[in-house]
Amino acid sequence: MRKALVVSSVVFLLLSGCIGASAPPAQPKPRPTPAPAALAIADYFPASIGFKWKFGGWGNEYAPFERDHR
Repeated sequence: MRKALVVSSVVFLLLSGCIGASAPPAQPKPRPTPAPAALAIADYFPASIGFKWKFGGWGNEYAPFERDHR
């Protein structure tokens, strides 16, 4: 008797979860986005003639130095 009650409860739960469920509305397909332009090193490190960088050393691994862009 108990086994029949458990089986019928499981069947009821499985079937009641599916009743009234409808497919989700169709989503419009997203338009493909154009590929971004290829980046160059100059995009990340802009440098012009005459630029000068001065780095201050700190800690055990870094030494101060200066760099010119000629």
